[in-house]
Amino acid sequence: MEDILPRARAMAPELALPPFVVPQPGGSDPMVTFARYAMVDDEGAEISAEAAAQRLVQVFRDIRPAKTGTGEQGQGQRPSGVVIDVNVELEGLRGTPVFLRWSLLNQDGEQQLLGSWLRSVVAQRLVATSEKDTAAVEVWVPLPARSGSYVVRLELTTKNQGEAPLAAILTEPFE
Repeated sequence: MEDILPRARAMAPELALPPFVVPQPGGSDPMVTFARYAMVDDEGAEISAEAAAQRLVQVFRDIRPAKTGTGEQGQGQRPSGVVIDVNVELEGLRGTPVFLRWSLLNQDGEQQLLGSWLRSVVAQRLVATSEKDTAAVEVWVPLPARSGSYVVRLELTTKNQGEAPLAAILTEPFE
């Protein structure tokens, strides 16, 4: 992660890319988790630092700037986003990787929004350690530049994006 943000800042110095701090084990900044998952493909395999930096630049060009923040433009102001608390119960999946994915949709839940790689973003990779396991996850979703009413679709899958999800839900609309 240390290599990705300097690359992204060099590609787009005009953007206010946040000064991410690599979290310590057990740390939970959902925005850092979002940046971390820019580093992996749909299967969870790591992509190049260059490709991950390009993904972050693309996203930060398309999202709403924060209305408040500690930084001036270009000085690390955090972009606008929503944090969604997700409680997951996994049964009969011990040792199987399960991906919590999100997609941002318009209010009616039909039209995908944001960049092409944000169609089914892996927010977390979970692996149950028992036959019945639970997890609590915070997911950060960036808001598009255009104001409006939106929903987030959350899905649990075990493999590719194309497979039927184990479970899926839409959030309540938000702005």
